[in-house]
Amino acid sequence: MKRNATDFKPDFNPDSMPEAISGRVDEYVTIIAPSLNAVMAQFRERELGRQGFSITGPAARHQFAYAGENVARESEHRDLFGGVAMVAATFRRSADAV
Repeated sequence: MKRNATDFKPDFNPDSMPEAISGRVDEYVTIIAPSLNAVMAQFRERELGRQGFSITGPAARHQFAYAGENVARESEHRDLFGGVAMVAATFRRSADAV
């Protein structure tokens, strides 16, 4: 049976999600830098730990590309940072910590 995109429906109700009920949403900050040392220096410089942020997972090298608002009209893909892989780390502050 062939399926198309309209056949797939999310299996969750966004209105039942805690942030929808409470109006509070966790905050995220992603720091991108050439090295893990530079990422962590920026974390300390911004005092994110003091503000209740903690890392969400492993910091890893990524290549980044900008998709734009309308990918169909974009004539070419846009690699960020000249296509050079950078270290990215995402930090989260729980809505409960605010």
